Amino acid sequence: MVNYLIRVILVDPMYPVNIGSVCRVMKNFGAKELYLVRPQTKITGESVKYAKHALDILNKANIVPTFDAALLGMDYIIGTTGVVPRFGYALKSCVSPKDMAGRFSKRDKIAVVLGNEGVGLTLADLQKCDLLVSIPATRKYGVLNLSHACAIVLYEIFLAKKTWSHYRHANKKQVKFLEKMFGETVSMLGEIRDKKKVETAFKNVLGRARPSDEELQALFVAFGGISKRFKPKKVGAVP
Repeated sequence: MVNYLIRVILVDPMYPVNIGSVCRVMKNFGAKELYLVRPQTKITGESVKYAKHALDILNKANIVPTFDAALLGMDYIIGTTGVVPRFGYALKSCVSPKDMAGRFSKRDKIAVVLGNEGVGLTLADLQKCDLLVSIPATRKYGVLNLSHACAIVLYEIFLAKKTWSHYRHANKKQVKFLEKMFGETVSMLGEIRDKKKVETAFKNVLGRARPSDEELQALFVAFGGISKRFKPKKVGAVP
């Protein structure tokens, strides 16, 4: 029995056929929510035709004006891209769909994000994701059709449920607060020139690692202590 929530988010989708096909593969692997961000097409008869027996998903599709609106309520966001070299170091490391196993708990609300058929997701969109997935394919033509890519990612999530972690992952607010603490610490270290790059690297590591509550609390203590050491003492303070 499928006991998790998966939301598929299509950003700027262009073709009604792909929207219908995505609904069909969602039905195959237990994904229940479809969000369309600024769709460049309407849902048409072609969408209905290719959705096949997944008309319930198609009919309940949520159309939203922004990517942020589609992310509301999600615990873990998986972005997809077929053009990793385009973004250089600014993009966190990608994993293959198979390497997603063990990163989720059964309580997680997971978002799978796929970009426009022409240009994919922007760097700004990808940086809002907790994990990036790139599907291995031939160098000659490494970009998959939207619905095909969606099917592969959902299939691997479906298989991975048997290896999902049973510990409680830290929530997003806690992770964001730790990122802020780390950024404040880095800002006090004059020997680090590219502070933004270091902060991005730390954020990427957290996204891949998915720390537990206990692990995050330990890191809070460590960074809190470091921050106190580096803060300038007030004039007249007793050493």
